Amino acid sequence: MELDNLDAADQAFLKGCLIGDGWLGLQRRQYVHLRIGHCEAQLPWLQWKAERLNRILRRDRRILGPYVQGDGSSSGKKHISYLYSVDDHQLFKPWYDRWYEHDGRRSRKKIDKAYLNGLDMQALAILWCDDGSIYSSNRVKKHRCKDGSIHEYPYVEARGTIALCSFTDHENQLIADWIYSLTGVRFSHYSSKGYPLLGIGKQALKEFIPQVDPYIPDCMKRKADLSHCRVR
Repeated sequence: MELDNLDAADQAFLKGCLIGDGWLGLQRRQYVHLRIGHCEAQLPWLQWKAERLNRILRRDRRILGPYVQGDGSSSGKKHISYLYSVDDHQLFKPWYDRWYEHDGRRSRKKIDKAYLNGLDMQALAILWCDDGSIYSSNRVKKHRCKDGSIHEYPYVEARGTIALCSFTDHENQLIADWIYSLTGVRFSHYSSKGYPLLGIGKQALKEFIPQVDPYIPDCMKRKADLSHCRVR
């Protein structure tokens, strides 16, 4: 079995998982493995991925955990996490060599046009569920009338973002171009608190979410919920 010979839909599903919260890594710096980790709240999401990946990879891997992990902050706050894991150096090494940079201690996944070629709406929905978010906040517009009085008009400002912190600016632009090719929605690239993001405004959300919604499982439908943003 070779990953390059997978059915197009299966290959796209696996690549979609690896853009977001999944990764290929090295065990003892020489054996390549697949890992996907999620917090306790997203355990059903991880189970949904694992069921499809087990069919694609012809495995019968169960979810590992729970694990207690620290968040790396000075507060020492901890959380519960779960892991899907497949160890198969021969299977994953060709993709690791092609789409990962390794400096001897750490590895970084990278994106190019060849990686994105053929990825479908299901892969985009996986990326959105992993790293996408909808934000909304209450705002007030003020209008000064001819008589000098001021009228206030409350409204909800909404936006969508995709956090792509592990990729370069060029790679994020490639991802934005890929999303545009699938949906016709143009995400813009910007930074917030030093973290790179792709973002869209309220009207673009109205176009984007209905396109990915059919590919999102019930356990993650909150990622497609626009009701609180009042954009429908």
